[in-house]
Amino acid sequence: MDLRAEAELGERATQARGDVTTRIRERSYRVVGSDAQTLRRCVELLGPPIEGREGRGCAAYTRWQVRWSYQAREARDGHGAFRPEDVRIACDATMTLPHWDAPPGAPVALVTLWQEVLVELRAHEEGHVRIGIETAHDVLRAITATPAAPSEAALRAEVAGRIDAAIASRREAERRYDATAALGRDARSALGRLAARR
Repeated sequence: MDLRAEAELGERATQARGDVTTRIRERSYRVVGSDAQTLRRCVELLGPPIEGREGRGCAAYTRWQVRWSYQAREARDGHGAFRPEDVRIACDATMTLPHWDAPPGAPVALVTLWQEVLVELRAHEEGHVRIGIETAHDVLRAITATPAAPSEAALRAEVAGRIDAAIASRREAERRYDATAALGRDARSALGRLAARR
């Protein structure tokens, strides 16, 4: 049995909100066991790795990416100023969550506890998705609020600086979210209740 098997839980319909297109995917990794300790150990061993960190995985993880494009067009007023036009923004997010098919005879209390933990994990990861979508809207505002520039190169440099600042601000907000949220991504916090159950 492949314990690391991943399954696509589905892709939510691509949706456009304002001028931002959003695509959200859900993936799962399979865990097995008939007691809390085994489930927790599976999550710790098989959970998705956290980008930039070595060691064991986490219970759940969301990766989001914002993509953008625009045209630097010279104004038609003859003054040679360049402005961003035809702005397109997309946010792609992928949530990875554990999946457990309770074996026959699994204790009802364990099944209930697992479902509660999964609800908490999903709610936390949806917070990361919201941060990704908010970042996409920040990038849209950063581009569209960029004033005209005397050259295409100057415009692109100004837009790049504004985008970098917008993304850095949201990444910092995301770090604070993980640090202060009632439920972090780490298996120890998410599945601590499983460990406490004997």
